[in-house]
Amino acid sequence: NKGLVGYWDMEQMGGQNASDKSGNSNNGTLGASASVGSDDPKWAKGVQPFSGGKAGGGALQFDGVNDYVRMGTPILSTNSYSIGMWIKGISGANVMIFEGNILSDPSLESDGAGNFRFYVGNTAGIVIGLGSSNWRYFVGTFDKSSGLRTAYLNGILVGTSTSVTSNTISTLFIASRSGCSGFANGIIDDVLTRRA
Repeated sequence: NKGLVGYWDMEQMGGQNASDKSGNSNNGTLGASASVGSDDPKWAKGVQPFSGGKAGGGALQFDGVNDYVRMGTPILSTNSYSIGMWIKGISGANVMIFEGNILSDPSLESDGAGNFRFYVGNTAGIVIGLGSSNWRYFVGTFDKSSGLRTAYLNGILVGTSTSVTSNTISTLFIASRSGCSGFANGIIDDVLTRRA
């Protein structure tokens, strides 16, 4: 668990929190508050943790209207880091899979043509061919010393690029842009973040 900042396996299958199993108490909140609301994603079937995508266990399903999860703060660091998660059924233009709430935060989002890209900072993103019907495991990394970003899908390197070398990490949102727009419709499971 060295360097582990947050791990949300979504296995509890109920409640208003996505429990952080890293030991760092970075619990995620479903929707805008600790109370049940229309912006809460629904608990759903996912993949078993560390199984390579074998069906089972819990996940969160987002409606693409107003559902999201706000993770604890801080999630990552201002240094090098990685973020990974299982994703299924998310497609469409101008939707977020994850994003912080300022431009220098990492994000995985689609453009107006529906192409998903991994960003760190407000620079050209790495294109990720997610597809929409099957589970896909995404990992994005950032090396602060070199500014190198890398993106992997199902363990295969899909692209690299150079980004900003000074970044600030603030609150991380799942399936929306700051809980206000870009809401994703699909299922997300096993979100994990590490610092180098």
